[in-house]
Amino acid sequence: MYLPGAFKILIMSFLIICYFSTASLLWLLIKNKILQKKMLVTTINLYCKTILRILNIEVSINLHSINNDVSSPFLYVSNHLSYLDVLILFAYFPSCFITSREVKETPFLGLITTLAGCIFVERRSKNKIEDEIKEIEDTLKNKFSVFVFPEATSTNGEAIKKFKRPLFNAAITTQTSVLPLTINYLQINNQIINQQNKDLVLWYGDMTFFNHFFRLMFIKSIKVNIVISDKINPLGHDKTSLSLLANTIVEQSFIPIQ
Repeated sequence: MYLPGAFKILIMSFLIICYFSTASLLWLLIKNKILQKKMLVTTINLYCKTILRILNIEVSINLHSINNDVSSPFLYVSNHLSYLDVLILFAYFPSCFITSREVKETPFLGLITTLAGCIFVERRSKNKIEDEIKEIEDTLKNKFSVFVFPEATSTNGEAIKKFKRPLFNAAITTQTSVLPLTINYLQINNQIINQQNKDLVLWYGDMTFFNHFFRLMFIKSIKVNIVISDKINPLGHDKTSLSLLANTIVEQSFIPIQ
């Protein structure tokens, strides 16, 4: 469904206002933290599905194993290429996202992620990591899936960075299966993604959010593929072996942008 760029901006502005209003009411009215988080995750899931239709983002999914029940609580791990990853993955995998304190401190994005029930980690300080892992463990124990981008940054689509290890401890402690996902952007405006057009969709480095998001409104179509690999049982793993295995699996399905 293609919509003109100016019309997209109007609709997106309306949706953002509606989302802020809805999520704020949930924060104010629901005092039970578990129920509050459940409602926030459900709300953002519905909004993200709507946004994908407005932006004409077509998502295909390859499931590597019929034994993966994606409704079970998982520690989801994926490569990271753009803020669009979050919209896409939220739409298909309702979960609590882990993001950085830097995002929380970013105007607009910080408010959105807070109202979405995200978990914030301080990647600039190793002293706080144990408390943050404990928060992730508690979230998993409460039967919420948790989503993490272990590269700890978005990339330019040429290669996947080495996964950071610490957050995998949460899966080991709670014996929660790790489910590796690989996201590949395939086409932009019906053209295969390449070095010349990738920056219309990918967001990395020192790119500014608002300029990129404004240009995104004028893209006619985007095609994305998500590969769901076999889940990993954390039994017998430490954080090093678990992160390395997940890293390898995600890389196997990744299509580098040429």
